[in-house]
Amino acid sequence: MKTKRTAALLASVTLLAIGLVACSDDESPIALPANDVSKSDVDHEHDVPSSQPDATSGGDADARVDDTQLPDADGPDAASNDATSNDATSNDAASNDDTSESVCQPRTLEIEGYYVAPNGSAQGNGSIEQPWDLTTAVAHPGAVKPGDTIWMRGGVYAQDATARLIGVENNFVTLRAYPNERPIIDGSLTIEGRWAIYRDLEVMSSDTKRTTTFSGSAPEDMGHRGRGVTIHGANTKLINSVIHNGSGAIGLWKNAVDAEIYGNITFNGGWIGPDRGHGHSLYTQNQNGTKRVLDNVMFNAFGRGVQAYGSGTAFVQGYLFEGNVHFNDEFLVGGESGNVAQDITIRNNYTYNSRIRMGFNNPEELNMVVRDNYIAHASTAPLHVQRWQSVEVSGNRIYGGTRVAWFRHPYTVTSHAWNQNAYFSSADASFEVQGTGQMSFGAWKSATGFDAASTIAALPSEPEVIVRPNAYEAGRAHLIIYNWPEHDSVQVDLSTSGLRIGEHFELRNAQNYFNESINGTYDGLPFTVPMNTWSVANPIGRDQPVEASTFPRFGAFIVVPVGCLL
Repeated sequence: MKTKRTAALLASVTLLAIGLVACSDDESPIALPANDVSKSDVDHEHDVPSSQPDATSGGDADARVDDTQLPDADGPDAASNDATSNDATSNDAASNDDTSESVCQPRTLEIEGYYVAPNGSAQGNGSIEQPWDLTTAVAHPGAVKPGDTIWMRGGVYAQDATARLIGVENNFVTLRAYPNERPIIDGSLTIEGRWAIYRDLEVMSSDTKRTTTFSGSAPEDMGHRGRGVTIHGANTKLINSVIHNGSGAIGLWKNAVDAEIYGNITFNGGWIGPDRGHGHSLYTQNQNGTKRVLDNVMFNAFGRGVQAYGSGTAFVQGYLFEGNVHFNDEFLVGGESGNVAQDITIRNNYTYNSRIRMGFNNPEELNMVVRDNYIAHASTAPLHVQRWQSVEVSGNRIYGGTRVAWFRHPYTVTSHAWNQNAYFSSADASFEVQGTGQMSFGAWKSATGFDAASTIAALPSEPEVIVRPNAYEAGRAHLIIYNWPEHDSVQVDLSTSGLRIGEHFELRNAQNYFNESINGTYDGLPFTVPMNTWSVANPIGRDQPVEASTFPRFGAFIVVPVGCLL
């Protein structure tokens, strides 16, 4: 029962401002509650979900639908615009007459694989006519082999799912959204198995209860709230997915050796207790191999953004954090009373209103690198470094208010390479060494021996714009704008985004991802991005956002290719 089909990669599923809407080919739109907190400024403890053992059981199926995949990028290793929502500014740019550019052709996807649908069943055979239900599809039916793809049809899957897909080294099994459709798991996704890819999915919770009368990380009166995505599977990848409004967003745990999370968007995870906000964008621990946290957009959690937290029984060893956009939450790497953090690299990340805090309550951590990042926080020192034996802090752009950096010596210092950074402050900057107090930049250099070739200046007078193309989807990119002078709009160059001349795209506001975008056609000319017309999505069940909008001073956007409508 082999069939071949080709899907044109056109506009994404319609996203309505009144709520989440998903459609499949044969269904009417399915509406979820509209996105609805203020996060209290309190000390965060450590919400640790219970671990689950890895499992590798499989199911069975006897029919296969044949399609073929458009080759994507192999991953990190390997303009006119008009407003469509929220009264965003509309303007038209001149078309580009440079005929040396290749003519844009519609992107297509030849599809081969199996299918899962909200109306599927365990008795299905995985064909498009008889799809599996989600529980069956992710239990690794016997017909699924390494290299196969299971296509997830649009609609709402109101359940918790545990995925045990198993590929082999460098030949993954993939669970992926069907082109131009929007599958939504309203619950939790737990990833076990190994050598599997999960991409282009949405995992959320429509539960409206966001406040508890119980302190701690397991309140008795919260009922069931989806946990987002919990990853235990070795060599698994979570790619270009949106995780929001769960009890957290992503849990990346010890058994997920050499796992990767790439290009995901997380927001509004957690709840409020009488003690504090709970729930993190990313909670993670690791002992073996290297976990790769790459090019994600993480913001507005009720707890922390990143929490890589170790203890006497938990390890934080072997991490690469690169290309992430992280704002309105703290970024913590460290632990207490036990295993030291080590082999941590944080490079080329972009933060705003977000302190990077290296070290917690351990007497000493081992070694880390913080290199080539943009780190910005106006109300506290953007960079805290506490009790590390070996530190490299270099090539960073650090933007502060009255305080810029904070340092606490470890008991044993073996190597500190802290130099060639650029500091910016809106006032007379102060640096602090614990036990010595706040000091000038010159006194800081004398007291620490750091920053001999570093500079300090006022905040930039012009915007800073960064474009990071997506490694797995051609034409998709993250756009980061630091609009220091607070212009009403900013001109951006999208030539490195992967868009082709004549290609249509959406520019989505990360802070209200499903409800706000502007459309554009890439013509090689600068593209105008308004910076005063955007809003923030409220958490489901709340009537105010976790944090206020960062506009006009800072904006994070996702460039999504729509196709060539010639």
